[in-house]
Parts: sequence; structure tokens; C-alpha cells
Amino acid sequence: ATIDPRYRTDVSAVYSLMLNMGSGIGITIAIIVLTQAVQVSHEDLSQHVSRFNELFRAPGIAESWGLGSERGLQRIENQIQLQATAIAYNNTFWLLTLWAIAISPLIYLIARRRRD
Repeated sequence: ATIDPRYRTDVSAVYSLMLNMGSGIGITIAIIVLTQAVQVSHEDLSQHVSRFNELFRAPGIAESWGLGSERGLQRIENQIQLQATAIAYNNTFWLLTLWAIAISPLIYLIARRRRD
């Protein structure tokens, strides 16, 4: 170990504090991105729900996902929410992946001190 034994408990406490703070900040950022992405995706998908969309007049769709009934609208809303959540999780995953790739070169900047 490269740390003087008398400082190990202090260093361990500081390391634990930094680890907990870093993970807390990371989780907070991921939740903020996820929540915003769900809202944006929901808005984007909702734009396609209209009486003028020909897909909602197709046989089989009009009966179960009809825009004229409350049950049909609820089914559409549930599906939009499901798809928006899936899109948001994918976007958040890609953000975290790119972040991990971006900071991975930092591993090489951390030099180990060798004892002579």
C-alpha cells in the first residue's frame, strides 16, 4: 500500500464519502435525464394520435384503439406511455455508456506510485 498506515482510516473515510457523493450525483443525473426523456418521447408519440391519422381507421384497430371511446383512448395512452418509457430508458442507457467511454481514458492518467 502507498498510504502511510496512520492515515489509512482518514483516507478510507474520505474515499467512502467521495464514492457515495459521486454515485448519488450520478444517479440523480440519470433520473433527471430519464424523466425528461419520458416526457419528450410521450409528447413526440402523442403527436401522431389524431382523427386524421389513417392508421386509426384500419380494420381491427378502430375497434380496439378507437379514438371515439374512452377505453380506446386509454389503451392508446397506455401504449404511448409504455413506448415513451422504453425510449427514455434506451436514451439514458446510451448517455451512461457514452459517459463511461468518455471517462475511461482517465484510468491511464492515474499513476501508481511504486516504492523504491
